[in-house]
Amino acid sequence: MRKLVERGRLVDFTDVTEQASQVGIEQADVLLSHPQIPFISYPYEWSFSLHKAAALAHLDLHLELLSQDFTLSDATAYNMQFDGTRPVHIDHLSIGPYEDGEIWAAHRQFCMQFLNPLLMWSMLDLQPNHWFRGSLEGIAPEDLAKLVPLRKRLNWTVLTHVIAQATLQNRSVQTTTGSSRYREARLPRSSFEGMLRGLRGAIAKMEVPSHKTVWGDYANNTSYAAPEAEAKHDLVKEVVAAIKPGLLYDLGCNTGDYSKSALEAGAGKVIGFDFDHGALEIAFKRAQLEQLDLLPLWLDAANPSPSQGWGRRSGWALPGAPSPMRFWHSRSFTTLPSGATYRSTWQSTGSCPLRLPE
Repeated sequence: MRKLVERGRLVDFTDVTEQASQVGIEQADVLLSHPQIPFISYPYEWSFSLHKAAALAHLDLHLELLSQDFTLSDATAYNMQFDGTRPVHIDHLSIGPYEDGEIWAAHRQFCMQFLNPLLMWSMLDLQPNHWFRGSLEGIAPEDLAKLVPLRKRLNWTVLTHVIAQATLQNRSVQTTTGSSRYREARLPRSSFEGMLRGLRGAIAKMEVPSHKTVWGDYANNTSYAAPEAEAKHDLVKEVVAAIKPGLLYDLGCNTGDYSKSALEAGAGKVIGFDFDHGALEIAFKRAQLEQLDLLPLWLDAANPSPSQGWGRRSGWALPGAPSPMRFWHSRSFTTLPSGATYRSTWQSTGSCPLRLPE
């Protein structure tokens, strides 16, 4: 795992098993700590490019693990987080030994949480954010299959990972032999790797349709005259320079103009929020090209990400923020008594890492 950390594929960690008794888990065989990730984002808050980057990073990690006789026990998108626009895997405990001939048990989960949302964007020109948020496990193949036009069903990726999988799923609910056949199935390593490489190649070629949006060309068509825009940049820099925030939220970040000014003035990191996907795509590309510590996320401010899931604990509200922002995020880490490290296993209910109030 240390090599994966060095390559930036896995979040860093330290063995702190000697501290297990301090947090009441003496029975733990191994306890790991990891650096604090400043902000936990959820897949339904990602733009097309963020989702694509996370999917490719997940596949690259899995391929590298297979080459070392390891595999991933699941393929949940909630295990991918971002450092700026760079995706990193956070779940050390999902890495386990590979057994020759084992099937890809998480194939359906990968399709629901990575492939199918990306297909909605690139093939159907539909934004999946609201759908994904309403169905935390992702977009089922049997649901997506109903939306795919006949002429697009012959696409190899769609045919094998959506149509065929939807057909098998519909058949499995009508028979009692599906689970036993599943347990007996075998998949050669070469075929396993072939599936992963095939998906990687297909996703790498996906492009977001041209967004003709209201705010996508905001930087060139703003209502501000040049002196007014310059004055706004100066004001942002002045305020940020005085406060030096480690983490700054840019509400209505658009293409990231003022996020960049905030970073130049001393902000540690910026989390940008905007409703316009065209603007977010530009902000993502800018952050990558200019190496900005900016994470641009999708937000419907009139209907922001709420606490939800079982007991409303699969997402968490931002403490003390005014309505409607009170339904936002908080960091998902709990400080150990030593004050120096954090729990290595994500506290969760269901499929999502929790954003717990500190």
